[in-house]
Amino acid sequence: MTRDEAVAMIQAFFKKLGVESRGLNEQNLGGLIDTDRPIEFEYEPASGSLKCTSVIYKFANPADPRILQAFKDEERQGKTDTGGGSVDYEPESQGLFLMRRYKKPVSPEQFAVELLRLSEASQLWAREVPARVAQKVFHPA
Repeated sequence: MTRDEAVAMIQAFFKKLGVESRGLNEQNLGGLIDTDRPIEFEYEPASGSLKCTSVIYKFANPADPRILQAFKDEERQGKTDTGGGSVDYEPESQGLFLMRRYKKPVSPEQFAVELLRLSEASQLWAREVPARVAQKVFHPA
């Protein structure tokens, strides 16, 4: 996917929400921030892909590897809907996200449905999964 194709997908998504957007800034970043579950975009020129994330949790300090592994285990076990995404930890922001990566453009309708599903799933993960993960890591049966 080219950067222009990624920008067009993001702009079409925002247009469906009734918002004008330039899509990505000069650092290839963009996002929808004024919601309960922000969606962030990052175009990765080296791979030609668009990374879309929705936050589950922001750590105050670098995440304990046991916690991250427990979240990955939760994903692998399939107990909680991931909205078509996968668990992704970004050390720079100390954020835990559900992430989808697009290597080819998709229709605006498909993109909107998939992003909203990802956002809804991240809300579910934020509500339900941290307590289970903490129980497994810090108070195993």
